[in-house]
Amino acid sequence: MKIKSFIALFIFLASLSQAGTATFSGRVLNGTKDSTGVAGQSVMLQVFKVDAHAPQEMARVASQANGGFSFSIPAVDTSAHYLATTEYQGVAYYSDPAHFADSPQFTGDLVLFDSTHSAADVVGLMHHLFLQDAGEALAVRETRVLNNPVNKTIIDAISDGHEHGGILRIELAPWTQNITPIAGRFGSDLLVHDNVIYDVGVFEPGNRQLSFAYDLAWLKDRATLVVKVDHMTRSLDFFIGDQGLTLQGDGLNDYGPFNIRGTAYHRYGLADVPAGTRLQLQVQRQTTASETLPPWLTLLAAFALLLLGISIARAFSPKQHAGLSAEKRGLLLKERKDLIQKIAQMEASPGFSSDSGQQQERAQLFEKLLRIEAQLQAHANATGKK
Repeated sequence: MKIKSFIALFIFLASLSQAGTATFSGRVLNGTKDSTGVAGQSVMLQVFKVDAHAPQEMARVASQANGGFSFSIPAVDTSAHYLATTEYQGVAYYSDPAHFADSPQFTGDLVLFDSTHSAADVVGLMHHLFLQDAGEALAVRETRVLNNPVNKTIIDAISDGHEHGGILRIELAPWTQNITPIAGRFGSDLLVHDNVIYDVGVFEPGNRQLSFAYDLAWLKDRATLVVKVDHMTRSLDFFIGDQGLTLQGDGLNDYGPFNIRGTAYHRYGLADVPAGTRLQLQVQRQTTASETLPPWLTLLAAFALLLLGISIARAFSPKQHAGLSAEKRGLLLKERKDLIQKIAQMEASPGFSSDSGQQQERAQLFEKLLRIEAQLQAHANATGKK
């Protein structure tokens, strides 16, 4: 038993030795003050394990006079990720994640910034809207890339959960439907209240992307799109992927075809749009197939006009025509029915509108139908039978 216990203890100590000890070190720097070290800042080491749903706190230290900190990690888990985090003026900052599979040493600084509630200096680098006909509605997907050029982190001023306190607040038209934030790589900080989208996250110096989608109902094949520009935007572009859609609005530049990752769009846009600009645009789509007359109904309408014309012509014509025999009249009626059916099938066939040969054949069939109808109408005038 003693030998077995000794072997078990030896194996356990050997496993600890194989795991080894790792070191995570770095400095806490204030980016607002020329990256000077921050002393006395509480820094926490967290570990993200593969089988865990949330990070676990491992240790805490206070940063030194030059902002330096260091953690010693015994029996390091080479399959896990480690990172340092600190909170400063209401904002949490994180280092890059450390993975100790290749080296037992990692250096990850924590760069924090003084906070502000002002978004006055924010600039829109890019504002893209993709428009698509979704049948019952016009589907719109927006992406805005904003830039915080100052050396301070913008924090949210919301204290009661209401959007009026939001720093980044986007107001859509009241008739907007199905507003849906699109989560980015690290999730979404966007919330929706009625027709307003607002950001409840923090905006560190640099770029921030906001993406969301919504629907606009069609009204007689037109949809009104309203875009409010809250920050000076360098590039505002609209991309239409459906050939049946057109965009109308004052001041828009038509840039023509534009290819994105193999998909062809038609691009409209504006450059250097001032803050406070409000655009009201009309999106028009071609008449949907369900609202166009089917070929047989079109043919029936044309045929009714044909009958009316023949009747009027016969009414004012002094010439009398002899009636047809019953057999001849029956053959003409059958031939007329067959011609009507054949023309309708031809008009309903794919590619008919662009096939000159089929169109010429249809014209010949229709001319033949016209002659038969004239004979039948003459018989009706002579005998009083239709």
